[in-house]
Amino acid sequence: MKRLPLHLLLPAAAMLWLASCTADVPDGNSLPAIGFTPQAAGTRAVVESPADMTAFQVWGWYSNGTANPTGVFQGDEVRRTGDAWTYDDLRYWIPGQTYNFYALHPYGLSGATCKDDGTLTITGFTCGAGDNATDLMTARATGLNGSDAPVVNLTFSHELVRITVDIKSDITTTFKQLRLINVPSAATFTKAADGTTAWSDLTYHTPFLPATGTPPTISAGGEFTNVFGTLLVIPKPDVNAKPQLHLVYQNETDGTNQTKDIELPDADQWTAGQSYRYTCTITGAQSQLKIYYTVTDWTGKEINVPDFK
Repeated sequence: MKRLPLHLLLPAAAMLWLASCTADVPDGNSLPAIGFTPQAAGTRAVVESPADMTAFQVWGWYSNGTANPTGVFQGDEVRRTGDAWTYDDLRYWIPGQTYNFYALHPYGLSGATCKDDGTLTITGFTCGAGDNATDLMTARATGLNGSDAPVVNLTFSHELVRITVDIKSDITTTFKQLRLINVPSAATFTKAADGTTAWSDLTYHTPFLPATGTPPTISAGGEFTNVFGTLLVIPKPDVNAKPQLHLVYQNETDGTNQTKDIELPDADQWTAGQSYRYTCTITGAQSQLKIYYTVTDWTGKEINVPDFK
């Protein structure tokens, strides 16, 4: 997954950094404290910029290269307090030690663990949807010299795929059912020490439903309507049952019900950090589907795909 520094691409990755400041430790020695410079605030849902983050979780270890690593952060919460980022119980840089830090957004995900080699695991991760969507992001900064007490850059990268489905019609269309199916809704997430990611124990049985909870009515000739809100989903669809848009709708012109199951193009190419916008146009005779996507910045590029009937 491509990672970009904050000053190059805010919407794609929220960047925070561990900063150095001087503080007195209880025994009277003066060592640089590990602190956090605020660059973010907000919610668990979709992160468009650093201003959309509230809190994140940090693990960290140090070692002199000859002994087992010593934990300095063990899944601690770093939270925004006013204009600053704070955590409980200050930690201090130790000269001669090498530090590695690993971070997870948002804070408070059940089943999140991290080993001292940086292997991060979340068991039973659930995507959620709409305001309850979880924008899973990770970051790491390794090989830092405690003698330097450096500024530690943590660039967060999206680990999910962003999907929107927009529909318009040239006739008034009342939906009876509207579901996105065969899309993983829960799984175990692993990010290995080398930075590669894997998803296992995937759950597919929960369909994604309209953001309002009720299938909408699309007025004739109107603009595209976003029917699911923003979905953040696991980028590993089922190879045997591809993601589909399931539609049951009533044609107000003649009162007939139409049922369509539309396979989402290129779903097997879903990649973490990409945004896909699917658009469906309903006409009296057929619907047309197009896919939009770009990498990392949650915006879209249109790609034409064959029409379907």
